[in-house]
Amino acid sequence: MSDLQCPARFVLVPNAAAKAPDLSGLLARLAGERIAAVYAAADAPVGAAAARLAEQLGMPVRPLPDPGHHPGGCPLPDRLQLLSDSHRGDNVLVVLGPDGWLPGVPRRVDLVRVEVDSDGWRVVSDAGSPVESEES
Repeated sequence: MSDLQCPARFVLVPNAAAKAPDLSGLLARLAGERIAAVYAAADAPVGAAAARLAEQLGMPVRPLPDPGHHPGGCPLPDRLQLLSDSHRGDNVLVVLGPDGWLPGVPRRVDLVRVEVDSDGWRVVSDAGSPVESEES
């Protein structure tokens, strides 16, 4: 990424992982992240799951911004781009709805780390090395 500012770093958690009865494994993976904010998709079950995570992290849940009409496309990259300017250099937890995910990213993971700056977004592995990328 060639942006001169720090990227916003998002930790994306699918709805199913956030709704698990025992969140200790997920919270352990988030322990070193220093989460600055928690956002959630608009539907009620996701909000409840996000509220459980946010409570454990000691912060409120905020709604994901709506980028507007997105015919046939995935609005998640646009939503992350909208949030990125407010969260440069921050780690932000995003609990996704059942249909929210990034194009080209396997859905069988319980969390994905994404960096977003003015050049677009890229997925990074748990170790911080790139595993897949796509420009917005």
